[in-house]
Parts: sequence; C-alpha cells; structure tokens
Amino acid sequence: MATSYFRDNVVVSKHHGEAVFYIKEKSKPDKIEKYIVEPYLNSRRIKDFKIETVKPNVSAVKVGNKVYKLDD
Repeated sequence: MATSYFRDNVVVSKHHGEAVFYIKEKSKPDKIEKYIVEPYLNSRRIKDFKIETVKPNVSAVKVGNKVYKLDD
C-alpha cells in the first residue's frame, strides 16, 4: 500500500502481524509516525512495526512482486 503525508510518499508492507514503513531519509519520521503509522496500526490491530529509511536517490521500493514509487 502506498500513501502520502504532505509531499512525502510512504510505502507500507504488512507481513504476519508486522508492518514495515518505507520512507525517504529527508522525511520527518516523528510526524509520519504520528499521522500515518499510529492510525494504521490501530485500524489493523498490529503491534509490531519498523520504519525503514531509503536513500534520497531511490525512486521506488519493490515489495514482493510489486514496485511502489516513492517519488511524485
């Protein structure tokens, strides 16, 4: 699943009760955790999560067989 917070795109991958959020290094993780991560965890009843940061020059993230864009 891909979502955005202002100009920052966020990719969410859920596997066996754990969610992984992919964000760019320039993103503000505290704001994304407050407005994207916490509501997602509450709505899906997920307890474990981690936030993975990717380099600014990365334009997409491949999760499984799908490719999700991190750029606009």
